[in-house]
Amino acid sequence: MNQHPQHKLGMLYASLAYLGWGFFPIYWKFLKHVPLMQILSHRVLWAFVFYTVILLYKKRKFIFFKPENKKTTINLTVASILLMGNWLVYIYAVNSNQIVESSLGYFINPLVNILIGVFFLKERLTRYQTVASVLAAIGVLIISLDQGHVPWIALFLAVSFSAYGLLKKLNPVSGLNSNQFESMIIVPVALLYLFSQPSSWVTDDNLVPSALFLIGSGVITGLPLIFFAEATQRIPYYLMGFFQFLAPTIQFLSGVLIFNEPMSLLKLKGFLFIWVAGALLILNTWWMSQKNKKVKVASGF
Repeated sequence: MNQHPQHKLGMLYASLAYLGWGFFPIYWKFLKHVPLMQILSHRVLWAFVFYTVILLYKKRKFIFFKPENKKTTINLTVASILLMGNWLVYIYAVNSNQIVESSLGYFINPLVNILIGVFFLKERLTRYQTVASVLAAIGVLIISLDQGHVPWIALFLAVSFSAYGLLKKLNPVSGLNSNQFESMIIVPVALLYLFSQPSSWVTDDNLVPSALFLIGSGVITGLPLIFFAEATQRIPYYLMGFFQFLAPTIQFLSGVLIFNEPMSLLKLKGFLFIWVAGALLILNTWWMSQKNKKVKVASGF
């Protein structure tokens, strides 16, 4: 009974995290007139400021995280580069009217995680995971045939974020500390770029709203990650799987319904294969969690 309020709070945090990620495309559309690299540079800069302010609030002093050893420093640096690449391609996809394809990347992200687990962590596929992987591969193939080319944006987003997640898993550093470090090491490059590039897109009409949206990019980057961390501490991890498909679903719907991106019948069939694969993953995770509960009950834990 005592855990019930925490459980409900965890569900709320998970909803806020994935809703925030789901509505990202609408936010970036307000900055469509700003060059891509300038958006990325501002996002890095203001995300670093946001993380630093949150750490200041929690610790009551300025903290700039430094990894304990060279290996962790290198791994987090590589993770940062992967994340910056992911952000860059995602913003490009949104502002070049390819939101549907970017949503595909996050639909197949859990399946790429599974494949990385098999090849790099020597994990074994369950029957459900095998079927889901095959169905997702068929879906990607159908979408490739419909587009006439491999959906490189979706694949890059899925692979880069999965590789980023793997490095984070292998280097268990506090989320807020590692996020601050990942942005901090790119800040000098971002500042150098911003000071070297003319802001020819700035006019009297768009200066204030554009500046506010650029500064706010740090908040919308960091806040969902904080909500996500709070959610994982309050609800079973298998429940997060139910929320994982919320963000790309919102992105997909916004691309089709709000921004009128084309959706052929063949492409829709490809997405159906991927949605079924996602449903299988959720069912498999739920079934495994129930099985583990029974084992614990039977063993007296």
